[in-house]
Amino acid sequence: IFSPFSTTITVGSTVNFNISGSTEGHNVLFHGVPGAPADINILITAKVARTFNTKGTFPFDCSVHPGMTGQIVVQ
Repeated sequence: IFSPFSTTITVGSTVNFNISGSTEGHNVLFHGVPGAPADINILITAKVARTFNTKGTFPFDCSVHPGMTGQIVVQ
């Protein structure tokens, strides 16, 4: 599970994904959810920022680790 599992932000805000702690790496897949970057490729250690410009609830997951999910709620 991503920590925190759910984060609430306002439109136009940026979320930082801090990827670490795995020798296999992690990715973050948004499955067509609007925002930039579209997805975060597999990385072992990195900090990647993603901006959300549309209201809604946006689930994401890591395809490397089944069951590793999270969501961003944009108000």
